[in-house]
Amino acid sequence: MKPVFSLTNHNLRSYIYHYLIFAINHDTLIHGFIILSINVIPFRTLRFETASDSHKMVHANASNFAEGVTKDEAYTQVLLQAEGLFEGQRNWVCNLANAASLLWHAYKSLPQPSNQVNWAGFYTLDPQAASSKQQLILGPFQGKVACQTIAFGKGVCGTAAETQTTQLVPDVERFPGHIACDGDSKSEIVVPITVETEGNGEKARKLVAIIDIDCADLSGFDEVDKKYLEQLAELLGRSCDW
Repeated sequence: MKPVFSLTNHNLRSYIYHYLIFAINHDTLIHGFIILSINVIPFRTLRFETASDSHKMVHANASNFAEGVTKDEAYTQVLLQAEGLFEGQRNWVCNLANAASLLWHAYKSLPQPSNQVNWAGFYTLDPQAASSKQQLILGPFQGKVACQTIAFGKGVCGTAAETQTTQLVPDVERFPGHIACDGDSKSEIVVPITVETEGNGEKARKLVAIIDIDCADLSGFDEVDKKYLEQLAELLGRSCDW
């Protein structure tokens, strides 16, 4: 049985969620299409084995994006696919690795400047660093080899980590203290991933990781990127055991 379904943005998440539950219960491979606006995005994500099998088989086509997709549609697919991939999986290495792949393929499906993204990945809080000298350590990514550690407050990544605020940088050369891991990078966006903590009866947000995206073009990112990457950061924050 290979059901095919089409739907618009109305109640999209609810419909997909219940469809995935149907697939789990009926041991079927999902093949369908999500219609967003006037474009069609192929949606092939998960195959679930029998109820006795605890392993989820991931379909590689989750990283496929339709030709001519808009940025909003590509990010929407990233979020939907990520939510499906994270279902039942809370290991942060696994989830960050798949998220990096989804982002990389999404950017490569888009026109310039998005398709000029030359690094997409994550840095995480280094658990071995002293509390007085917090730093980030390289996590899963797509692109060239990168800086291994970055101190809080240093460069775009360190600033995002220390302030827990998104850094949208149209020209990295104009950013004070920019760390040039790759001289080809011209613009950058860094989004903090935080989780809620509680101590002494007070709630606070703890930085656990950052999303880091570099582009070989100036002004490679805008408010659309910021909006969706912050949604991805929130999803990752609550979907992983940090």
